[in-house]
Amino acid sequence: MTGRKILYIFWAFFLCPGVFTVSAQDVRLTSSVDDTSISMNDQIVLTITVSGPYANKAGLPQISDMPEFTLSRPSQESESSFGTGGTFHIRRYKYTLYPEKPGIFDVGAVSVKVGREVITAPATKVKVVSGPKAQTPADSDDSSSRSAGDISL
Repeated sequence: MTGRKILYIFWAFFLCPGVFTVSAQDVRLTSSVDDTSISMNDQIVLTITVSGPYANKAGLPQISDMPEFTLSRPSQESESSFGTGGTFHIRRYKYTLYPEKPGIFDVGAVSVKVGREVITAPATKVKVVSGPKAQTPADSDDSSSRSAGDISL
């Protein structure tokens, strides 16, 4: 390799780093829960989804403090699809939350670092009651599973 080629490579990677950075607009972050009204004996699942062509370059999600809940370790899922438009990545983190006391609480405010930027997803209000959970029309449904509200692709 000639000295001139080495100089060009050095210039491209070290003097122009902005050319190779990932933008937050290339990544989408969502946070959802599978239920917004539970009793003290129930649990909810918080799903954090990071998606986009550069989702694999995003840092780990940072969850806001939730002292009203005990969190399990997250389960993680990753998907990648390859097509004519390029590569698209999806990373999901699922936490099981166990309530510590009754009340109405914010759950799932989350942020993730993408390059030099931080993107955020808002919290969801969750109601925890001390007795049995009140029946809602969705609860009386015969379906055995609920959608976690993840993004549609």
